[in-house]
Amino acid sequence: MVQLEIPIETVMEAAAIAKRHNIPVLNDHAPAQQLSDELLSMVDYIVPNESEIAELTGVKVQTVGRLP
Repeated sequence: MVQLEIPIETVMEAAAIAKRHNIPVLNDHAPAQQLSDELLSMVDYIVPNESEIAELTGVKVQTVGRLP
């Protein structure tokens, strides 16, 4: 698991090492920022909150209803 509160170069290196060893990479996407295509290609799972998903996609998240 990597997150974006550490230098992006460190995130890139950790993801590259994990990929070389066939270890899945989970990105806890905080704080929200755009990711390079190179980093995205190494990430298997992204765990964003509403504002982070809006930053990643450029689409505002809207709540339609509530879960029971």
